[in-house]
Amino acid sequence: MQTKTKTTIVSMLTVLSLLFFSDVLAQENAAPEARVETEVVATVEIYNSQIVSQEKNDLKIAFDFYNKEKNQSDVRYAIDLVKKFDGGQELIDEYVFSEKLSLGEGEMIRKEVEYVAPAYLNGRYDLWLVAKNSAGLSLAMSSVGEVDLEGKNDFVEMVNSSCRLKKEGMTAGRKLERSIEVDEKEPLFVSCDVVNNFDFAVELVPNFSTYAGSSLGEAVGDGIGKKIILGAGEKKNVDFALPVKDVAGMYQVIVGLERDGIEVSNKGRFVYSVKGKLAAIQNVRVDKDYYAQGEKAKASLFWMRFFPSMDNGEEELEPEQIFKKMVEAGSVPQIDIFGEILITDSKGAECSDKVRNLLGKNNADIGVDIRSDCVDPNITATLVAADGSVLDSKKFQFESKGGIKEAKESQGPGSLVDTANNKNGKLSAPRNIFAAFFILIFCVTLAVAYFKKKRINHLSIYVGLVIGLGFVLIAGSQAKAVTFYVNGTYGSLLYTINLNKSFYNPGEQVNITSSVFNTDPPSGVKHAWVSANIIGPIDGTANTKWSPGPSYGYGVFVYGQQTVGFPTMSFVAPASDGNYNATARAYWDLYDYWGPALGTVSIPYTVGYASCALPWGGTIAHGAWVTAYSASSVVCGSTCASVSQTRTCNNGVLSGTYTNQNCSVAACPVYACTGEAPVNSSLCAGDDTGLTADAPRTVVDSCTAPTKCEYTCNAGYEQSGNLCMLTIMGIALRFAAIPARPTVAQAWALEIGGKWPRKILRQLADHHGARLRKLACCFYFMTYGKTQEKSWVF
Repeated sequence: MQTKTKTTIVSMLTVLSLLFFSDVLAQENAAPEARVETEVVATVEIYNSQIVSQEKNDLKIAFDFYNKEKNQSDVRYAIDLVKKFDGGQELIDEYVFSEKLSLGEGEMIRKEVEYVAPAYLNGRYDLWLVAKNSAGLSLAMSSVGEVDLEGKNDFVEMVNSSCRLKKEGMTAGRKLERSIEVDEKEPLFVSCDVVNNFDFAVELVPNFSTYAGSSLGEAVGDGIGKKIILGAGEKKNVDFALPVKDVAGMYQVIVGLERDGIEVSNKGRFVYSVKGKLAAIQNVRVDKDYYAQGEKAKASLFWMRFFPSMDNGEEELEPEQIFKKMVEAGSVPQIDIFGEILITDSKGAECSDKVRNLLGKNNADIGVDIRSDCVDPNITATLVAADGSVLDSKKFQFESKGGIKEAKESQGPGSLVDTANNKNGKLSAPRNIFAAFFILIFCVTLAVAYFKKKRINHLSIYVGLVIGLGFVLIAGSQAKAVTFYVNGTYGSLLYTINLNKSFYNPGEQVNITSSVFNTDPPSGVKHAWVSANIIGPIDGTANTKWSPGPSYGYGVFVYGQQTVGFPTMSFVAPASDGNYNATARAYWDLYDYWGPALGTVSIPYTVGYASCALPWGGTIAHGAWVTAYSASSVVCGSTCASVSQTRTCNNGVLSGTYTNQNCSVAACPVYACTGEAPVNSSLCAGDDTGLTADAPRTVVDSCTAPTKCEYTCNAGYEQSGNLCMLTIMGIALRFAAIPARPTVAQAWALEIGGKWPRKILRQLADHHGARLRKLACCFYFMTYGKTQEKSWVF
């Protein structure tokens, strides 16, 4: 990789001076000047991410979503499990949550989610939270921490580093980070090494899931491939025929291997692009989450032109060869593209007429007149070519909050006018821009006056300094986390830069994470890097750090339609309390052929809030929170939520009183009704379920809740103690109390002797012949077919 020194102040200032004064200061044989256009397009952040608990491969993760500016919809998020290795890292697993969030301006949402890592994984992994929209625009990322897993590695491994994308006619193919472009439904293949880690042979079926844009985009198809058979411990190179869509755009295909309908492999992730996409909508933000009749909505439409495809089916080219081809091909085609905005409510009723504007900048504010009250506004954005053909169309659904829905439903049409008009405006940027502009003019005037008396060749450096300061004022955007683009003659890169927290203790470690997405088609490539300083401007001192750093040659190659995460930049928070700004700068170039383009943002943070000690040991930072419990366990049938409490740290003071870190639900014992079931009775409904202790079977007159194991006598029988006796002519017969072979004394003791005329006994025998088989003497009987002397049968 070619290494270039990009850290000297003079070179940076010279580049900046060329950006604005190239017409008068251009030099012979200089690379084409970089046209800088930078603007923030999203301010979603993930804060305070932490692993709350881990039980083997089952993890509970808590974090906060925060959105600083405007209203952002279509926020999707996922857990990424990453494995580090020498020279890089690999995405091992990703779980995409089905929830889609709509965040208001200044809104924070606290989340606690569960992630179950694949049971077979073994080793130490990095856990990340990522957020994107359906267009694949990166919104935020946050390192959750490291996690140790103890699986047995009993799975089938797709060796992703060995995988190659191929079109017909290709021999070696392309590595996954290079992607590939195809025509509609052109055959596309993947070749990968597959290893069977089981100690038995397996028959596998590839399963394909296709998503538009990225794995967090809309699902657009699935399917299965041909069977694969692997012997025990076998390693084999196999080919998959990937399903290819017939609509221009970028797609990601996720491949897993199933055995008997159960997935037993890691995932392969393959990106391809169908040629023909000229432009795409990346994001839409709005100034409000509801509108009243007569208002003017402002929709911020962020879109990108695509550099034309340069993929002619060649094997892999070196980056410098691609740079040369891009410069030879010329700048991104500047055809006329129109942006259309239509606003409807959640029921589909139109709140506005369709508005069409000719687009210039990549981030265009489009005003829309609201003709009727609009709750839960849906924004349909469309890109249209001059000939009327639709280049792209997406819908963004926003949720009205703060009691707006209830007010609308209770008050009827026109009820939102006063509420809407009382809402404060959100944009103070114009005043900052005008102030920066006048400062810039003033400084340039002083510079010109000064250098009239100095050597003219010093002017470019000084003006570069002035312009550089002005650029920081104008292009810098105050946000806690930002997604912004850096535009240039040969395309654009999208950067996302995040602080891991919003509050730090003095001397605490501050982590800045960053990533970049290349909007080129897969055949394109750019050279990109970032720098940061948490206590001052970007300069050549030790306070400024670079990612990637010197060991990577101050930059990495980012191929078209690919996202690259840069190494984390770590700093030490200032020792003094106060509010600070971390400055980050993003760069890209085509080596010596063009550039660099660069953009600067400022991210505020606070130092000085004290952390809080936890009852069970350890600390949490100001603003963070934990779930505590009043008891370490609860009885069966209860939930830990009933004894839980959220304890939040506020500058050293931990709210709440509960002191247990964990809680478990006691196993439920199995309870039952004891004793023999009473004869000639019925169990009360539900009395043999939900027992909290063993209970004896009891005969009662009527069922009583919540007592369990109760029986009532059947019709024709009467309760006597815990027995049910047959009732004939008002006399109850206690069959169960009569001995199997009663004596005369026992019969009289049972008070049945002498009271039973022979006629009644005969009727009794006729009515209950199944049980009264024989009658002994003339004054007692037996119940279970037993015989006795002097007995006869009726």
